[in-house]
Amino acid sequence: MPGHDPQQPLPPIRVPAFPLQAHDGLLWLRPASSGAPLPPALALELEPAQRRFLWQAQWRGHVLEVMENFLDALHTHYVHAGWLRRDGQRRPTEVELQVAGDRVRVDYRGQPAQSGLVWRLFESARSGESAHFQLPGSTRLQYDYRNGARACVSLHFSPVDARNTRILATFHIHGRWAPRWAVRALLWPLLAHVGRQDAAILAAQQDNMDRFPGRRPARMHSDVLRPLLEDWWLHGRAPDPAHARELTLWL
Repeated sequence: MPGHDPQQPLPPIRVPAFPLQAHDGLLWLRPASSGAPLPPALALELEPAQRRFLWQAQWRGHVLEVMENFLDALHTHYVHAGWLRRDGQRRPTEVELQVAGDRVRVDYRGQPAQSGLVWRLFESARSGESAHFQLPGSTRLQYDYRNGARACVSLHFSPVDARNTRILATFHIHGRWAPRWAVRALLWPLLAHVGRQDAAILAAQQDNMDRFPGRRPARMHSDVLRPLLEDWWLHGRAPDPAHARELTLWL
């Protein structure tokens, strides 16, 4: 304190401090006076050495809608038409939803390849595709390949307010030669374009929700993860194992 008499006691002013931990390029903070700020297991499972880039943005939309957009495979045919999937090349895909504690996993089986440009340029035959969600706001899309490689796109969501959401994203590759500079130069421009498409459709959805207050998006049987996301973000309820099920979707 400039000019403070060292013979006098300091005034009772304290700056609040919160537990903080760094992991894989991200800072995890616990907004409480005690307790460890441990990253979720979904983040700890990925090796920092496998990370190829870190990205952040703020999108317009309630955190529930932004998270569902990322996890929903069905929207890719029209929001990202030609880039990730093509509507005219849908095929039946077996889907299994599993719930365990604060974690949810959706496995998509019977789809060794996507029909869009990104797959044709950068991917090989897949052995599996899965979507993961862990409370409160961590998600991951995981692509496993027959040659033993794996690619993971992780997004961590933090609500700014009821109409805006902060996103922190990482991209990890395991078991495949892919230096950071190559991913940045070749793959990143396509992924950034896909992200701009998502941001645009979410902003349009938020505009419609503002235009018709009190109306919520329709929920279909194919919205596999939406009931679980609504339970948490609208009602504060943990994932219910009763939601676990198997079904067939056209992807």
